[in-house]
Amino acid sequence: MKTIYIFIVAIFLIISKPIYCETTPKFMLNVGYDIGGKHDVSLVGISGSEDVENSVSVGGEIYIPQKNYEWGLGVEYQIPREQKNIEGSFSFIPIYSVGRFFLQKQNSEENRGFILFTRVGYNLFNGEKEYKGSASLDGGIYYAGGIGFVANNKLSFNVIYEVLNGTFDILNYKGDIDYSKFSICLGYRL
Repeated sequence: MKTIYIFIVAIFLIISKPIYCETTPKFMLNVGYDIGGKHDVSLVGISGSEDVENSVSVGGEIYIPQKNYEWGLGVEYQIPREQKNIEGSFSFIPIYSVGRFFLQKQNSEENRGFILFTRVGYNLFNGEKEYKGSASLDGGIYYAGGIGFVANNKLSFNVIYEVLNGTFDILNYKGDIDYSKFSICLGYRL
């Protein structure tokens, strides 16, 4: 819950257009196609890995554009997904900070061209009863990076590698879950 309060305060600070910022915040809606991925589990020295079915993610970001970079905050909702050979679905909801760096020098706020970007934050972790059984689930660290192309200051095409971490508690034993995947994402700036 603390993470959500911090996120709300950060959005307020960005929207309020602080003194140190000379540009208006931009909003971006994203839709991503998640290409499978790996679901790794470890508990008391035992570990395993399973492939994950393809799925979809939707999200939104708020940016402060600068001349050669943009920074901001975002949130993403992953449509629940399943592992290939295991019943039940799971999903993560990352809440993150984001930085986008343009590879070509920009002459205005109309940022275009190839970008590198990074995301770092915290993600909430959910699972259906069939997935988690009697375990309780908690979120963890989220990080991602990728390359993209901003076509006309409105459309953005990105390839992202994401790592989502979570924990589970079953019978007083703590375990770790790591879900890593590639996504192809289309963004539209409002």
